[in-house]
Amino acid sequence: QSNVNFGIRDGKFAIGYFTPEELQGFEQAVSGVTWLVRDGKSYVQQGWKEANITVQTSGDKYATNLASRTAVGVDKDGRLIIIQIDGSIAVGDKKRGLNMLQLADLLIDNGAVHAINLDGGGSSAMARDGILINYPSDMRPPSCDASGKHQCERTVSTILCVHELQEPAASQTSDQSGLLATVAILLFVAGCASAFGLLVLCPNLMPGRKPRGMARQISGESALSSASGA
Repeated sequence: QSNVNFGIRDGKFAIGYFTPEELQGFEQAVSGVTWLVRDGKSYVQQGWKEANITVQTSGDKYATNLASRTAVGVDKDGRLIIIQIDGSIAVGDKKRGLNMLQLADLLIDNGAVHAINLDGGGSSAMARDGILINYPSDMRPPSCDASGKHQCERTVSTILCVHELQEPAASQTSDQSGLLATVAILLFVAGCASAFGLLVLCPNLMPGRKPRGMARQISGESALSSASGA
């Protein structure tokens, strides 16, 4: 059993199960529990059998519970996809969020050919330009203030950061439209290579090339409907 990984090696995106030897060449890498989408199809049931679930505390319910979720993947053209799902924000609140099967379906609907699940629940948060743009589910100490009445980000050991390559100020433009909310999806053009073995490699952005970015909002209701196939 093993955790699935997403990283950058030799200027390329990589998704899969990495051996210690393979990890030596990585510039950046992050681990998650469960390979959600593989070769354009849901891989949740098989991925759960392969996953090392000792790193989380909710057992088999981790895959079936509705909860806040974070996932990262690539589409057939090598574009990076990041999805963040908001879930329940208070004790007694109507259960909201997605389970892993629904999350995989949502990724496939948005073109993912490979994607992995990252830490969710209270750890699931998204910021843009230094501003929190989702509603984290933590509402109690130690994550929040002593009153426990406010939602806030949880202290975590790892984040996934995407930024545009810098260009001269005269050519820079600013587009603040389409701030992400309940479901956040960021796509950046890269171009993709074919998979081999358990390791999927896709070219990263080339030096000097400005990514063509797109951000769009999907309501929680429509996201759940799309993910469940309704």
